[in-house]
Amino acid sequence: MQLVGRDVAAVRGMCVMLAGKTALVTGGALGIGLGVTRKLVAAGAKVTVADLKRGNLDQSGVSPDSITFFEGDMTDESGVRAAIAFAVQTFGPLDYVVCNVGGPAGALGKVVESRVEDFDDALRLTMRSAFLGLKHAGAYFIQAQRSGAITTIGSISAQAAGAGPSIYSAAKAGVVRLTLNAAGELAGKNIRVNCISPGLILTELMRSAGVDESVTSKFQPLPMAGLPEHVGDAAVFLASDAASFISGADLVVDGAALAEGVGLYKKLGF
Repeated sequence: MQLVGRDVAAVRGMCVMLAGKTALVTGGALGIGLGVTRKLVAAGAKVTVADLKRGNLDQSGVSPDSITFFEGDMTDESGVRAAIAFAVQTFGPLDYVVCNVGGPAGALGKVVESRVEDFDDALRLTMRSAFLGLKHAGAYFIQAQRSGAITTIGSISAQAAGAGPSIYSAAKAGVVRLTLNAAGELAGKNIRVNCISPGLILTELMRSAGVDESVTSKFQPLPMAGLPEHVGDAAVFLASDAASFISGADLVVDGAALAEGVGLYKKLGF
């Protein structure tokens, strides 16, 4: 199909939405993080990806001129500090930070069946990484006397029972609440802080297990699969001037799963 008229203008507008801006994405080499990375670059941003491994970054199709990689542990305070310093050194002053690192670690079972070690691992991976990202991104913007934006990645499991394992859900709820509190604290410095809460998103890991769009499209009312790029679109919006008066929001990206009433974890067989 050929684009004409206002369709062409709309595409061009999306392509320059973040022109001249710089961003840091933690955990941006795989899954949702890679979808965010791709969309930020497509919108014109220069992006630093901070992750333990390069993941699928080299196969992402992103121009190497628009992206750089920092190898580091984003649950470690010195690693987060170093990632921010590297991003600034590489592409110049930061405009946007996406705190994406997170996951259930080993805490996949019911509360009474979970080990304390799994609980600690899940909170470290999910909530500690978000806390460190918020803390040091906020401190950077204040010290540099720059307005900026920070986005964390929550989950609809933070809002509804049955959307994820119990400990992971609690950790994500902590991320959402911490993010909204940070928004209030940093607003006076002209720093916008928001959260994106995805529903079921089809990642590379799920695809490698044989799951595809035909399966995940059935887990919410909107008859389509949730993809990392959908979260990326939300991240681009929250970074852009179009969201200049939005702070303290939790933007749900779930194909109306919450609106219907969630039982994702049960549907997945857990």
